[in-house]
Amino acid sequence: MPYGLVKDAGETNEKYLDSIGMDNPWRDTLWDAHNRMQDVDPDYQVVQVKEKFNRLRYYWAASEGATDEMKAQMSQIVADAEDKISVIQGRNIRTWS
Repeated sequence: MPYGLVKDAGETNEKYLDSIGMDNPWRDTLWDAHNRMQDVDPDYQVVQVKEKFNRLRYYWAASEGATDEMKAQMSQIVADAEDKISVIQGRNIRTWS
């Protein structure tokens, strides 16, 4: 995966996430998070996915019409994915609260 690459303008979420290699242990978790995020806000955008301090960082932008409740649901989806990734990597920690 090109850790730290920002999604190109006009690039679809799917194309960007598909650039994650098949052998990457994060791949399934990222796709699951993406699908769950799309269920909440079909027009949300992935901004960037990267590894920082051995933790997943999934940056996203809600669509213009997203409510605060939708954004809260999406934030929880990302937090769950970040936690799952740290377990995959052998670390069951949260670096922030």
